[in-house]
Amino acid sequence: MTAFPQKRIGLIAGLEVDATVARAAMVASEDERRRRVRIVEREPLAERAIERGVVRNPDEVERAVRVALARAEERVDRRADRLVVATSVDDLRVHRHVWRATRSGDGAVSGSEARRASERATRTAAREAIAAVSDEPALRRAALVPLQALAGRVTVDGKPLVAPGRQRGEVLEVDVVVPVIPLSQSTGLEAAIAPLGRSTRFVASPVVFGALLADNDIEDVVAVWLGREVTGVCVVRDGAPVGARSFSIGAASFDPRPAGEAPHDAEVWARCVALAASDAVGETELPPRVLVAADAARAESLAAALQAALALRQRTGGTHTAPLTVALLRKLEADVPLEIADLIAIAAASVD
Repeated sequence: MTAFPQKRIGLIAGLEVDATVARAAMVASEDERRRRVRIVEREPLAERAIERGVVRNPDEVERAVRVALARAEERVDRRADRLVVATSVDDLRVHRHVWRATRSGDGAVSGSEARRASERATRTAAREAIAAVSDEPALRRAALVPLQALAGRVTVDGKPLVAPGRQRGEVLEVDVVVPVIPLSQSTGLEAAIAPLGRSTRFVASPVVFGALLADNDIEDVVAVWLGREVTGVCVVRDGAPVGARSFSIGAASFDPRPAGEAPHDAEVWARCVALAASDAVGETELPPRVLVAADAARAESLAAALQAALALRQRTGGTHTAPLTVALLRKLEADVPLEIADLIAIAAASVD
């Protein structure tokens, strides 16, 4: 994912609360481009504390998060500088905004100029996002709240900014995505995290998941995440997320079904993913590469079903769908063995 230099906080705790477990991933930023996962701690949740991404029992979620975070900080012998909490719900929407500024072109674009442009771009995009999403008929009467915006590509005269201080140009552009969710679906999680009394940001799980893949040089992909009760979909183009959706079908939806229904269930899920991916980017063609992050027992069958579903929507070329493995994330360094299920918490902690 193309990025410009930024000041980084030394140690960030990424938090993800799935239907059955709270995860705390401690990620250290060693320099401008390297991150290392120090530890991941997990704490089981009581039944029905979270349903379809919405917190039903804030006290139980607070307890699980507090325990997982305390163990993680004890293991690294250091308090996290910031908490970043990943969330995903049915009505997640993502607004994309390309911010442009005209400059003289005489001087090179410095890192500080790019940072200021990114800050202006995210503020503008956040304002526009609420207005844009409010126009959707299904959300017209809902109070909406933006999650943390993600600034992706920075370009100078259409070329990626890769050498601050050396590239000149007249037009500076920043590509920003802003996740938006209904306020009613965010208050439970905020109520659960607030008693921790820590500096906290909230991010959209599918968006940061896509950004994690982009950071690992997987630059054009449909990134699919199968959570316990929610599936997240993020479309990554040219090294930056450009759209995302989520829907409330997860691994738990497959469990109570008869074994003979598994192929049919996978086909239904795959059609939902294909629709979500297409909806996330509108008329834009989807990338041909698709990676599915799921438990090992289901990953191959879901990838095969998704291959067939997406092939029907591709106007040109073919689709290559495969399970995501930790080994594909070649830039992700870790002091401990990682599981696919840990990646959302890790992605949250890796947000700039």
